[in-house]
Amino acid sequence: FESRQYAAAWLSSIDTFLNNPNYVKRKGGANLEYGTFSTIEWRAARVFRSLDYFDFYVQHLSNWPKRFDHTLRRSGVFNHLYRRRLRDMESTYVELGYNNPSGHRNGRVLVIMPFHSPGDGHSKKDDKYSFLNLTVKTVSNIFPNIVVSVCNRHDYDYVTTHSGLNQFLYDVMMVDLEESTHLPYFSSVDVRHRIEQGQYDVGFEFIYFTEADQPPHLRDVNWLLHLTLQHANVIVNPHRGHPDGMPGDLATNISSSSSSEQSAADAAAAIPETEVHVMKLRQHFEPAQSRTIHDVADISTKSCCFNHLHLKRPYEFSKEDKKGMIDLYNYRGKGEVEWFRQHDSFAHVLGICNEFRHYCCTCNLTDGITMCQYPPSS
Repeated sequence: FESRQYAAAWLSSIDTFLNNPNYVKRKGGANLEYGTFSTIEWRAARVFRSLDYFDFYVQHLSNWPKRFDHTLRRSGVFNHLYRRRLRDMESTYVELGYNNPSGHRNGRVLVIMPFHSPGDGHSKKDDKYSFLNLTVKTVSNIFPNIVVSVCNRHDYDYVTTHSGLNQFLYDVMMVDLEESTHLPYFSSVDVRHRIEQGQYDVGFEFIYFTEADQPPHLRDVNWLLHLTLQHANVIVNPHRGHPDGMPGDLATNISSSSSSEQSAADAAAAIPETEVHVMKLRQHFEPAQSRTIHDVADISTKSCCFNHLHLKRPYEFSKEDKKGMIDLYNYRGKGEVEWFRQHDSFAHVLGICNEFRHYCCTCNLTDGITMCQYPPSS
């Protein structure tokens, strides 16, 4: 179905990419999101999403931390919980190939992945390194030719010398700019110039753009690439999932486990603060107890189809659900929205939630691969 909803990622043919006039030369005033909007809001383009959620989705790793206040986000208890879930997630990718069950890798796709490490208000530098590590490894499991773009020497040195990711990268591109917010958009402009000048292999047939905190999941990569060649100026937009913790995450005495990495004196001094943080986290998870959470051990054995009527009339949030940004998780705990998880990692909503426009569109989980129809047959 056609959808121009923002996902900070997109897939197109090289011809479509080169046809886009937004990438001929740099434009001023570009923000972070313009790296995606310059493609999905291009008027000549037709932008599609899959009817089956599991055909193509990304997980926005940095979304969960920014829901918490800065004090809680910096606490040892939160970081212990969050990093444990990130480790659990990585094991499903490395050991099981969860994000690419077909096992097909396609080297005809050139990946553009902007990376900027300084904290931006909701992600610390160490978190961004973890996100980059997960995203590069999962993308390379599908598309092995990745261009990571950076805009300062520190990030260039980290990626090329300290990250341990060189084996997964096609290039590390330094982008000359004054504002880091321009990096996503300018990266695409510079990649276009390198393609046209023959600096990048002329054999590439597709472009995949993604931010560096979004592991992708593609059930059948070759089928998806085939769709982008059906018509001129076709863009394929992934669904964008937002991770959350599990209701049982705080059932045990996490304060002791989080303090195990500290000295005894530091741990003793931190106990009152840690107890406050645990209490705040439990208040966050309280509405989650009523969630329906499905274990999806293999996305090649399930489908989650969107209903066309629900896409037109999604669940809407009331303003009472808003705390700074919309608190999707309190809403999702009410039972209207179901969740899934991959093995022991984060929980993810089964559907699309837009925290800025205050709505959720859910999909219907079924066993086996279902041919989703739009609109459904009578």
